[in-house]
Amino acid sequence: GTMPFTPITGGTSLASLQTDDAYVTNIPIGFPFLFAGQTYSTVSISSNGWLSLSSVNTNQLTNSQTNAQAIDPLFFIYWDDMSGSGGTASYRTIGTAPNRIFVVQFLNWQRLSATGPMFDMQIRMHEDGTVEYHYRSQSGTHSGPTASVGIMDHNHDYQSLPSVAANPTPSTTTFTTSISAKPANEQFYRWSIAPCTSPPTPGKALITSNCSVGGAYFNISGNSMGINQTYEWEYSANNTTFTSISTPSPTPAYNWATPTNGWVRCKVQCGTGTPVYTAAVQLTLNTGLPAGTYTINSAAPTAGTNFTSFTDFASALSCGIQGPIVVNVAPGSGPYTERFVLGDVLGTSATNT
Repeated sequence: GTMPFTPITGGTSLASLQTDDAYVTNIPIGFPFLFAGQTYSTVSISSNGWLSLSSVNTNQLTNSQTNAQAIDPLFFIYWDDMSGSGGTASYRTIGTAPNRIFVVQFLNWQRLSATGPMFDMQIRMHEDGTVEYHYRSQSGTHSGPTASVGIMDHNHDYQSLPSVAANPTPSTTTFTTSISAKPANEQFYRWSIAPCTSPPTPGKALITSNCSVGGAYFNISGNSMGINQTYEWEYSANNTTFTSISTPSPTPAYNWATPTNGWVRCKVQCGTGTPVYTAAVQLTLNTGLPAGTYTINSAAPTAGTNFTSFTDFASALSCGIQGPIVVNVAPGSGPYTERFVLGDVLGTSATNT
């Protein structure tokens, strides 16, 4: 359909996008944004006409289903070899809770080889999960565009528009990479979340991290979704009597800061309807690597106080440390031809090193 294009003013400049093949990461949305059952707080934005809900480390230049899967969840308003040279890009969160909107704006945007600006564009992410694309035509002409327009979630499920006609039917099986027209003036597209249904499908409870330091992380998969659906986590020491450990939330992901061994399950409810529950899963906490002296020796298996590789040692640190750690590489062992990246380690302090 069509809707007046309303430029944002007073937004934060994205001047680094105002060139060819540029992208920025960790741009704050300004509110928890729910998409396909997951919650996001930051985005990555490319001058090539896409916005990712992941913190990406590459600028996917070529629009394809495979490249989309590498950076999803993804909103691609007009993904092609675009350029922000001569244009302006900015973002702003407008409105008040619970009706805030995160707006990313591209003014005077064009395909790299176009003769002048082709159009203005906005991606609007509403607090209720609605996503809108807005366009305003400019006078520049195309030069062989082969664009993609649509959305993709974290499971690689997508809706791809076959064209930029007034009311195209999105496809979930054909990822279009050959759109040659530019959207009509004041064209817009909208993706909305449907209301939940009662009773919902609870899905399966997942323990995504069982660390005692820093807390345990839970989520669910295979559940139904919809507006007004809530998720509440419960704990039991005996897998019989459960008590709540969280408040009802519109998203299932949860971090239990002070976890205890036992069983957890998720209560899923649509509005004031009858709640349903996931099957309980057992939580056995990983307390972290005990204090002591360890070796890295490729000639011995990973067991006890030895690690076969630096990778195995890094894996053992995934839930932190309980005290001071000393690690020695066995003389004459190796060679070790692996890339070793050691991030923040839970439990470290002035004495726990």
